[in-house]
Amino acid sequence: MQNDVARKIMDLASRRDLLSESEVSHLLTLCRKFLEHIPREDPERYPILKFFTNWALHITLDRSLEGLAILRRLNDTLAKVAPVPNCDLITRRITEVVSFRQLRREMGALFQQIEVPHALDGDQERWTNFAKYLIEIIRDCPLIFGENMSREARALHNANAANPLKEGSWVVGVSVVEVDYSQFSNRHPKGLLCVRVQLSDTTQIVVPMAESEIFGPPN
Repeated sequence: MQNDVARKIMDLASRRDLLSESEVSHLLTLCRKFLEHIPREDPERYPILKFFTNWALHITLDRSLEGLAILRRLNDTLAKVAPVPNCDLITRRITEVVSFRQLRREMGALFQQIEVPHALDGDQERWTNFAKYLIEIIRDCPLIFGENMSREARALHNANAANPLKEGSWVVGVSVVEVDYSQFSNRHPKGLLCVRVQLSDTTQIVVPMAESEIFGPPN
């Protein structure tokens, strides 16, 4: 079965035509299946790929340790950059935490492992198309700390609580959303992709995403 899954991944990932949204979803499902068949130590090479394949399959994600570790990094990043009056820096650093560049690197490593020729991760146009559809798939699907947390998840949550952005307020969730900023200014486009961060005191922080961190090269 693993060879059959690898063959299907190869067919989609090497296709020169741009993939449709359903094909992007199917490719992520195939990557997930492939990761489930490789030796136990190998999936540790692909933590972000594993996270995104989970995110693409759920309307809410609250049990992925890889994902909850992103919430941990997001909390620490916000604690560092929020006081800095540099919107571009905040936008770039927050988008960086969501890890699209790392996803591209890990997909490239997986494609190399199964010897995919002309894989989409190495083609800018095909990667941009893939990433746009991936965002559509995961958009408005929150990554959150759930009510019944495992011991590992509880440790990540408690670490955020120990480093609050302000008293009684730390990161408990995040989602990718589309915001109509044109209502605030004619200079801003409709449908701007943003990261919406949910805090423990029920407030939210909305930060535009940096396209360079989504579509840019993995290095």
